[in-house]
Amino acid sequence: VDTLYLDATLIDSMYYGKGWMWDEGSWWYAAPIGALSVNDNCIDFYIAPGKIGNPAKIDHFPKTQYISQTNKTTTVDDNAELKKLKIERDWAGRTNHFTITGEIVNSDSSDTLQRNIHDPTLFTGTIFKESLTKYGVQVDHFEKGNKINNLETIAIHNSGILLASATNLMNESDNLTAEIFIKIIGRGTEIEGNWKDGLDSVKTLLSDSAGIDTAKIRLVDGSGVSRYNLTSPDQLTRFLKWSYRSKYKDDFISTLAVGGNKDGTMEKRLEKEGNLIRAKTGGLSGVSKLSGYIFSPKHGPLAFSILISGYTGSSKRAIQLQNKIIQTFVND
Repeated sequence: VDTLYLDATLIDSMYYGKGWMWDEGSWWYAAPIGALSVNDNCIDFYIAPGKIGNPAKIDHFPKTQYISQTNKTTTVDDNAELKKLKIERDWAGRTNHFTITGEIVNSDSSDTLQRNIHDPTLFTGTIFKESLTKYGVQVDHFEKGNKINNLETIAIHNSGILLASATNLMNESDNLTAEIFIKIIGRGTEIEGNWKDGLDSVKTLLSDSAGIDTAKIRLVDGSGVSRYNLTSPDQLTRFLKWSYRSKYKDDFISTLAVGGNKDGTMEKRLEKEGNLIRAKTGGLSGVSKLSGYIFSPKHGPLAFSILISGYTGSSKRAIQLQNKIIQTFVND
């Protein structure tokens, strides 16, 4: 293959949302958004202790030459003043070089840490090229864009249904999926998918169907990473009540995590309550939120939204308070 064309024009090329913090850096939850995306646009780093005095053992997935890394870690005996393990990408320089520093105790179990990459289009293209090479197909060049004509379809792959992606989004708080959803909603015949048109469609639904005054809310992205988003518990419970009475009820509820869900953000929360809770978490520094449904044995189905903000430090107390409020309605 002479040239592999990377066509990411299904949505626009704005990688980061309006109001995202400038120093979000290489964290998983702030991965760049692109129509060509793979592995959440992140690298999974597998870290295990080495011999005492030697660096930690570090492997990564996907296996790709798209990234480079420098391992400056040290394996130590039990140490009360352990230097925290860090994986940092030179995000300000827009590179894909990762530096791993800190210490790991020799008796520790292995761990997996995710960090995002720069330029999801090239990331996806590189991994595709490397996969083709593995199967004996040499690719000589890359080119971004859709400048080619007379296309011939070689292969088609159909994804799972959108409901499966929505369930993953809600259970794991997958921000990348949320942003792609919104941009795809905003796609027109002659328009690349984008936030403005997607959010306008969402606000139309909220206003016309759910009866929410959208003049009193602010939506700027799909995931809630931006602090420019503004809403209230009243507006969220209005939406939840509408959803419960709509034809989308069963599908919508199925996307929400149950108490103690092992594969998402409700892990280790409200485990005893289990299926009596279907909820979505939300959090930023100084912000902790929980909204959803309580299927109370006494009171029947209840829509709830608990938004706590303005605190400093750990979110532990806020989460404990949310849990106690839920438990009161379940057990009363």
